[in-house]
Amino acid sequence: MGRAYLKHRAGEYTLSGGICSIGREPSCTIFFDDQELSRKHALIIGYNSEYTLMDFKSSNGVEVNNRPVEQCRLNSGDLIKMGSQIFEFRRDQDEGGSAPASRPATPKSQAGGGADKSRLFTMLDLAGAKALHTLAEPLPPVADTTSAETDEAVHKLLILYQVSKIIASELDLPSLLNRVIDLALEVMKADRGFIMLVDEQTKQLVPTVSREMEGMMGKNGPITISKSIVDEVFAGSQPVLTKDALVDPRFVTSGSIQMYNIRSAMCVPLCSKDHTIGVLYVDNRIQSDCFQEEDLKLLTAFGDQAAIAIENARLYAKIEDETRQRLNLSRYLSPDIVEKIVAEKGDIGRGGQLVNATVLFCDIRGFTTFSEARRAQPQMVVNILNQYLEAMTACIFEHGGTLDKYLGDGILAIFGAPFKAEDAPFRAVSAAMAMQVQMDRLCKEWMDKHGMWLLMGVGINTGEVVAGSIGSPKRMDYTVIGDCVNTASRLCGLAQGREIVITESTFSAVQDRIEVRDPMQVKVKGKNEPIVVYKVVRAKK
Repeated sequence: MGRAYLKHRAGEYTLSGGICSIGREPSCTIFFDDQELSRKHALIIGYNSEYTLMDFKSSNGVEVNNRPVEQCRLNSGDLIKMGSQIFEFRRDQDEGGSAPASRPATPKSQAGGGADKSRLFTMLDLAGAKALHTLAEPLPPVADTTSAETDEAVHKLLILYQVSKIIASELDLPSLLNRVIDLALEVMKADRGFIMLVDEQTKQLVPTVSREMEGMMGKNGPITISKSIVDEVFAGSQPVLTKDALVDPRFVTSGSIQMYNIRSAMCVPLCSKDHTIGVLYVDNRIQSDCFQEEDLKLLTAFGDQAAIAIENARLYAKIEDETRQRLNLSRYLSPDIVEKIVAEKGDIGRGGQLVNATVLFCDIRGFTTFSEARRAQPQMVVNILNQYLEAMTACIFEHGGTLDKYLGDGILAIFGAPFKAEDAPFRAVSAAMAMQVQMDRLCKEWMDKHGMWLLMGVGINTGEVVAGSIGSPKRMDYTVIGDCVNTASRLCGLAQGREIVITESTFSAVQDRIEVRDPMQVKVKGKNEPIVVYKVVRAKK
């Protein structure tokens, strides 16, 4: 193939083998003072007489032949658009003549592809993936670099780019870890390897996935030579390379070297932001000197990409878990309480707790008779019930209550659990008054549409209850049980339509804020003696 170049209105830019950067930063190989370009906008990589265009995480993207691309192989005649700059990629056929003069796409101080290799190895240096952002920074030229070395360097960059795309697309952590270790062994041509991650509880490294390490893995992780390397890497957050462990003075005293025939080995930290989340280890048990410094740099960059992917997978799992938790909790808790539980990673009373709470029961008077009389209109009955439950639940949540359960047309709500509230009795009574207001609104709608009027009664009691998650392993619900709950249910049965009946324990907590009728004694099931109750009139001004 002949000369490859970019044709632009400002001239032609010859592309040599290696890496050509394009952007608005002066250090880029091809530089334009164009605010629509990112500082480092794109790369064109020449390898094996082929040229690949890569979008370098630019703000405005890259288009080839009017189609957005992240990466593509360039063909002669392709039109490339970056910001307001338009290039045509061209290739001249070899004709034995000299190529026409054009502007070089590499700085004058760089020759023979050496600077490309230097840039690449800087990218693969101990800063790992973070060095990607300095790929196009000016670097001193490297002399006496062969084309084969440059090709190998570019090949490793392409591998790293492809690997980063593969692992970034996997969000399931176990699957991701398996892909990472398999890719690491494939890319590094290693025999064995493992990944260890920090346990969030113990803060210790624990093995998570391995390949061909069955004989070397101890109960708590890799033993002897592997453990000594792992400890050094984890403690210092620096990679370690041993070209031949049999003669390496750092590890030669280890008896397991002979036993497991460890020759070349590399171990790199998995770093996320400012902390190490684990280590990645690979080795070769057959051949010494099969890993070099450039391999360690590549594995380090690989590890940085893997660490980002691992943290993303963990974040995704956390978000999924919180979403499921919110969905489950939102069935019976107000949004504020749900957010508090999720934020504090709370456990809402699993195992049972004795707490002081206010319990509210309500139901529609005569709803069973009403629904039986309309058996031919089941959809209407269900619609009415859903409207009623939705409106009442909103009132409960607005006053900080917890929805325990629906009981047909009945509702059980709790105030003061799972989180203690000193004004729980007042919240419950206020919610009940708001519920009666909403019930009147619904009744007017039902009268207009269906010619019927339904009324609701409410019973409220305050006292000790046993609260917690109750049920089977397949279905657990937060609920309350006890005499206080039973009494509230009995009061609901006594209440007439539009009435709110409360016990003396509730009244004593709200008497300064709620107006009631004179007390009366009533006999309820389960009580040997009559109890004193009050009927709520309104809130005091």
